This record gives sequence, C-alpha cells and structure tokens, in this order.
Amino acid sequence: MSVEKAKIKMSAVSEVGSALDDLLEKVERRIIAHQGGQVAIKNTLKGVGSVMVAIKADLKEDKFSEETAKELQKTIIRIQTCLTDVLKKEEVAEFVALGEKRAFQEGVKVAKRIHDSEERKTFVDEDAADNPGHPGPSIRHQRDEEELASDGADS
Repeated sequence: MSVEKAKIKMSAVSEVGSALDDLLEKVERRIIAHQGGQVAIKNTLKGVGSVMVAIKADLKEDKFSEETAKELQKTIIRIQTCLTDVLKKEEVAEFVALGEKRAFQEGVKVAKRIHDSEERKTFVDEDAADNPGHPGPSIRHQRDEEELASDGADS
C-alpha cells in the first residue's frame, strides 16, 4: 500500500475514532443523569413512605375519618407504584447506556489499533522510499566477503 493511501486511511480512522469518542462522552453524561434520577426517585419514595406513616398516625388521632384515610392510602400506594416503575425504567436505561459505553470504548480501541497499524506501515514505507534499490548484500555474499577477508589475513 502506498504511503498516501495509508495516510488517507489513518485520517479516516482518526475521524471515526474521534466521533466514537464524542459519543462515548455523551453516553457517560447520560449514565450520570440516570444515576442521579435514580437517587432522586429513591429519596422521593422515602418521602412518600413517611407520608403514609403520618396518615396512619393522624388516623389514630382521629384527625380524619377512616374512609378518608383509606382513600389517601390508595392514592399514596398508586404514587409509590408509579415512582417504582419510573425507577425501574431509569435502571434499565442506565444498563443500556452502560452497554453503549462499552461498545463505544471498544470502537475507540479498534480505531486506535487500526490507526497505529497504518502509522507503522507509513513509517516502514517511508523508510523504504529513503533507501531505494537492493536491500543489501545477501548472506552468501557476506560470507564470501568474510572468507576473502580471513584468507587475506591468513596469508
């Protein structure tokens, strides 16, 4: 492969790697957002649970009727169910984003590996261009020269 082709390939792979790296950053931000959402929902669920305890305490103190307390409890249970569903969706979304993150990381590694491989080829091709012609004397030729040198030293 020519040096120019290798450089074009390196440039293209570099662009792909850069785009994958940008996507990796975006997915990392999404993961953090999902984790923050989960914390907020869990805290909200705790707060809703304390409201349920307060309703039971107010019922004991006869602050409102048993029928009203039951309606309030049904409503709070529905709220807890909705929040739990949203929490599960956030957990699934985080899991999906973690998978995307892993895929983008692998993509960046592959792009880097290809880029480095092409870069090595470029250096090898450029070195060959600097030293055109025969790669040098053959091993047989070198041995013949050594024998001549040793015969000359023996005489």
